[in-house]
Amino acid sequence: MQETEIKILLKKYIDQQCSPEELAFVLNYIQLPEGKQALEEMLLEDWNSFEIDKTAPTEDADRWYEQLNNRTTEQQPIPVLRSYAWLKYAAILLLVTGLGAWLLLEWLPKGTSGQLALLEKYNPRGQRTRITLQDSSVVYLGADSRLRYPELLNGNTREIFLEGEAFFEVKHDVKHPFIVHTGRVQTQVLGTSFKIEAFKNQRLKVAVATGKVSVGYKDHTDALRSLAILTPGKEVSLNAANKAVISTIAIADITGWADGSLAFNDARLDEIARELERWYNTKIIIKGDKLKAYSLNINVNGKAPVTLALDAIMGATGLKYRVNKHQIIISPK
Repeated sequence: MQETEIKILLKKYIDQQCSPEELAFVLNYIQLPEGKQALEEMLLEDWNSFEIDKTAPTEDADRWYEQLNNRTTEQQPIPVLRSYAWLKYAAILLLVTGLGAWLLLEWLPKGTSGQLALLEKYNPRGQRTRITLQDSSVVYLGADSRLRYPELLNGNTREIFLEGEAFFEVKHDVKHPFIVHTGRVQTQVLGTSFKIEAFKNQRLKVAVATGKVSVGYKDHTDALRSLAILTPGKEVSLNAANKAVISTIAIADITGWADGSLAFNDARLDEIARELERWYNTKIIIKGDKLKAYSLNINVNGKAPVTLALDAIMGATGLKYRVNKHQIIISPK
């Protein structure tokens, strides 16, 4: 790219007029020594052009500050004080010493390898979505679940953040590991398909359908320690004490979830009820602690009405249910 074109892009960056593609180029460019220098020179030139007019009112200083401090919603504010006198001297000092470009980079969103700010998708109860990421990886996001991810996956790693439940089909890329953050747990792959269940105050589960998955946990020192290396048909479950238990699971049960099939293996009735509440956006009340602890193995068609799921569960447990307004009440016969 010619020097003139780069100057035009840097000017658009300062004036908050970059397209997403142009912004991605600029953010990468200013990490290079020549990019930092070019940005410093451009900012200093902009400041000097503003200073030429000695009669310029204070509002013009505010305008210059606003241009720097409010570029786009995808960039964090630069830590400068709104003071005309301070800007006049400190801004030039910071730019000439090279700290200006450092501040721009230092205050970009952390945890995304220099990428753009994170996009967010939240599914309320009763809703599921299919999300295709920029690298062609696909995420099937479950109900009452939240996914945060970069618009552009162009860093050394492909990192996203999950709260809730999702099935992933990750495009293979050995040079750019795909990492899913769920609290202090990290699930890393190069290219595979797997499912994560990470709801607050519930056991975290990672199950693998294809490929190989590494699951690790950040301790109190932020050191990442390995919990498990999973191969197809293996699932790791993490309890409240961060103890990992590895078990075997049918691959069809993992992949079927993305298509609307709910598989419960040796699951408590209250756990099944929680999943159905999220899936169907309903409230299920179980009468009695003994009933809540009832364990069963059952597959439910999540595309069918909730009453069919309940009929199957009642048939397997010998219980009964009734619908009271917006609630489903399960009790002994």
